Amino acid sequence: MNANKIFHTVEIIDSSTHYSFNELCTVSKLDEQWIRELIEFDIIQADSDSNRYSNTQLNTLLKAYRLQHDLELNLAGIALVLQLLDELEDQNNELKALRFQTISKLTQR
Repeated sequence: MNANKIFHTVEIIDSSTHYSFNELCTVSKLDEQWIRELIEFDIIQADSDSNRYSNTQLNTLLKAYRLQHDLELNLAGIALVLQLLDELEDQNNELKALRFQTISKLTQR
């Protein structure tokens, strides 16, 4: 593990904000070439209509940085971990919905 930790924080004011590639580099304070590698590896994607990056993509970019920097994962490892985190979030959301449905049915009796 790398003992020299660097923390990147970004204040997201408007969730509908979208960034050009250059703005994404500036806001994230991360290396342009590394961000290009994430794009090439399909870890982050621009919106197909506007070719701009959402705050969701910015958050994914920052997660990817933490995975690479803190855990020393390569791009394949980063992609795998992010995919598993997304699947876990989906399953948690599904579980919450099922719990809500169950509670709703129980209170209707």
